[in-house]
Amino acid sequence: MGTPVSFDLAAAVSHNRFWGSRRRRIKRGAKRLIWQGQGWAPLYGAISAWIFDEYDPMPTPQAFAYHVAQWQREREGLSVNGVLSRTPWRRMQEEAARGIPSWFASPINGLVRPHGWDQILTTFGDPRTGSRTEWETTQIRAARAPGSRRFTFVDGRQSPVLYLHRTLVPHAEAFLLAVARGGLWDELQPLGSGYEWDPACRSLHTWGIALDFRPGQYPPGLRPRDYPDAEHCPPGYLMRYVKAYGWQWGLWFDTPHPGHIQFATGVEEC
Repeated sequence: MGTPVSFDLAAAVSHNRFWGSRRRRIKRGAKRLIWQGQGWAPLYGAISAWIFDEYDPMPTPQAFAYHVAQWQREREGLSVNGVLSRTPWRRMQEEAARGIPSWFASPINGLVRPHGWDQILTTFGDPRTGSRTEWETTQIRAARAPGSRRFTFVDGRQSPVLYLHRTLVPHAEAFLLAVARGGLWDELQPLGSGYEWDPACRSLHTWGIALDFRPGQYPPGLRPRDYPDAEHCPPGYLMRYVKAYGWQWGLWFDTPHPGHIQFATGVEEC
């Protein structure tokens, strides 16, 4: 766990139970309390895997508090107490939304993950400058499933290929191979979409740099900070591959989308 940190472990575990609880309305006499906790408890596994690289098994509450304390020590302006209260939780959300790691280059082809619209356009081009046929002919290519595997789509189709941006294909194929070798291929199936043309370019699927998987099980939230419960959040042992290959996870969007990953940060367009 790195260099030891000193804090009240028992108090941290107790306080984390409170801060992890969801917001709820509590009526006591004439008063109505409308706030309690920060609601991150359903993301215990996601935080452990994505922030602390602890995924199998998930850390105990004591180990979790210790990870929080180490994380706090590495950031300015935070008390090192092992408690994921309002301020550190907000900082953690902001950090995850920016991307972890904050900069990533593919070891496969050197592709640097873009941040924000300007970098996306510079890296992958602009679909608005030509027709759909021109865009698909010049920029969209088939990423092949590893070995004899096939992609399963939500409409029941199966295919050995998935269409993505040509620049992303080598990196995406390496990611898919790693997932398959880890015995987790079925965790990605069925797929909602990879590349999907949208003339208004409202989605990164138009660039072919995003994937949606198990959309029925991992649907997007209905409002900001509408975090899913553990049942509707992908397992940490899958998301470690997502993070290792530089994808951004839609769970950390302002309106969370746990089944969405994209090779770009700074844009929350599913």
